[in-house]
Amino acid sequence: MKSYKVIKHKILGITMTKKLSFINQNTFVICFRLLLSAIIVLIVTLNFNLYKPMWGIIAALFLQLRPETGFVIEKALCLVAGTFIGIVVGCLILFLFIGQPIPSFICLVIFLCACSLISAGINHSNLVYGIALGNITTIIVVLYSISDPQNITIVNALNFASARLIEICIGATAACISSFLIKPYSVKRIYQNHSKQLLNATIKHLISLTSTQPNSFCVNLATRDILESTIAIHNDSSASIYEKLATKNNHVLFSNKALPFLRLIKDYCKYIESNNSLEFQSYAEILNAQLSKISHSDTKSVIKTLRKFSKLTNTPIVIKNIYLALIELLLAYNSLNNFKKPLYELKLNRIKNYYNPIIIATATARNVAIFLVCALIWSISGGSLGMLLATAIMTLLSQLFVGIPNAFLLVKKVLMGLLISVPIALIVKFCFIYQFTESFKHLLFFFCLGLSAGVVLLSISKLQMYGLGYCLGFVFVVQPSNQMSFNVTPSLSICLGLIFGGGVFYVVYKLLPNAPNIITQKLALLSLYGDYKKIGKTITTREQFSIKVAKKALCVYKYQLHDNFESSYIVKRLHRLLERSNKKLGDL
Repeated sequence: MKSYKVIKHKILGITMTKKLSFINQNTFVICFRLLLSAIIVLIVTLNFNLYKPMWGIIAALFLQLRPETGFVIEKALCLVAGTFIGIVVGCLILFLFIGQPIPSFICLVIFLCACSLISAGINHSNLVYGIALGNITTIIVVLYSISDPQNITIVNALNFASARLIEICIGATAACISSFLIKPYSVKRIYQNHSKQLLNATIKHLISLTSTQPNSFCVNLATRDILESTIAIHNDSSASIYEKLATKNNHVLFSNKALPFLRLIKDYCKYIESNNSLEFQSYAEILNAQLSKISHSDTKSVIKTLRKFSKLTNTPIVIKNIYLALIELLLAYNSLNNFKKPLYELKLNRIKNYYNPIIIATATARNVAIFLVCALIWSISGGSLGMLLATAIMTLLSQLFVGIPNAFLLVKKVLMGLLISVPIALIVKFCFIYQFTESFKHLLFFFCLGLSAGVVLLSISKLQMYGLGYCLGFVFVVQPSNQMSFNVTPSLSICLGLIFGGGVFYVVYKLLPNAPNIITQKLALLSLYGDYKKIGKTITTREQFSIKVAKKALCVYKYQLHDNFESSYIVKRLHRLLERSNKKLGDL
């Protein structure tokens, strides 16, 4: 009986360890940095008597969703630049149409469509965030002016907009300070993670090919993983310049070495179909033996063995090409941390962006629908502050989720966090902060105490969307400042505004969760066919072709439906097109 209890306790301990495996030292460091940046913003803004410190707090929290120093600096620059552009556009609209709500709304919709058009094909989170903030700043400036038409002038609008810019700059500075001072993380670890994921995806891809009966869906899934990891390295490489990372190009070069495997898919599959199983099995066993060694980090012996087998005269050319491509990939992986000055100074080609018309149309329709419905409710409510905030924040979130398949799952998490935060924020504001209205220390303590739940969630990647919703709701309801209002009516108005805005956000994404899969795939394939026709004209090398088509091919894989014949047939057409392109490039 005693031994049974011991075993039971061990099993429970293992279970709890697995559940809490995502909580580590980094989680506590990130929590402390997030709270420190919020405290810095509050101290500075309250001492200078700024009107809306909440914008600075939101900026400081948003900037550290990816806590690496390079990403924080890059996002801060995008944030400030986007806010400044939004102020310029907003003031220009007011200058042209002051006192004319309908033309102002039309201009806001046009600017929103332009921002959606740009961000839908970028796939770079920091740039998308900067574009979204520019758009939201314009919306806030214009709607704020429309809500008070009697007193608004261009000078007042400029004062209001400049105050928002100052608050956001304080938030950005606080985030940068906390990321520099408190155990700074380098973007190098992100590149290393991406590179490791890319190597694992390549191994998974080869294993799926060397099975006696390759599953086409598994092969496509592995190919998608390779493309996603490659594109992630290319997108994130822009942050390395802020840390002056010596090995910034090593990871990009390594990711480019993985792309040849995508060209070998069809050749290898054809070889499997046309050769007897015994011959194939012998080569598959050799390759699988080496792949298992790579999994145990034994790359040097793998390179040596593959070189030996690639020199055998009886090795088929298709198999030899795979051996050689894998050797190049492993050599590049082993030299990720080796500094080479010529490579550091080399300007490598980056993967080109792809703008799929149906993805852009879907994203724009969602953004415009959310903005117009929320703005209509705001207008009917007589210019409610809560609906003004809801219009801004829901439009912002919609733009951040642009181009993400199945974004509805993220929407539900954010809204759940938002709903949980509303009653907690009301309790903290009216039961605790209200009791100590003259004490800055108590305001700081209770605000940070209430915010800490969201901060903890933000620091855990799996729960980050819940934390984002919680922090947004809590900060907007409490709104700490020297001029805090403890009138129940405005606070309830903000709560109702956020709930109504969240409801609009939910319904729009429920009705239009993502772009139609089949149409999206067909348009991507059509664009790829256009690139095929450019081979020999503007495209003359395999590298040029790879960086041109990578995001288009990924679009075909990402929107593939598992049990749909037409969707699978489009992927097969993609493989045939890539095969023809490879052959055409080889003939040049």
